[in-house]
Amino acid sequence: MKCFCGGSAALQFEDIGLFEGKLILKDQPFYHCPKCGENFSTSKQVSKGADEVRKFLGLDRKFISTGGSIAATIPPVLAKQHGIKKGKKFRLVSESPKKLAIILE
Repeated sequence: MKCFCGGSAALQFEDIGLFEGKLILKDQPFYHCPKCGENFSTSKQVSKGADEVRKFLGLDRKFISTGGSIAATIPPVLAKQHGIKKGKKFRLVSESPKKLAIILE
């Protein structure tokens, strides 16, 4: 693969540790250019790693029912990151037929 500098980048693989070593992405592909020292990945390579991170974080969820309502749960990592606790208020905003936004107060 051609690098931005014009050099030839070689495909390499490396284990990547995320979240203080709690998630190890094994044999992640990337390109290394010996001419300029740049490391880069294709969008397809990044997408594969992102899928594994999404599964680890529990970001893919299903709606549940509680009483007469439909509910969604927030993964603990996101709740901590955004300071979401029981009783915190928020607004739901419909941005499109397939997109809801949560506005934290």
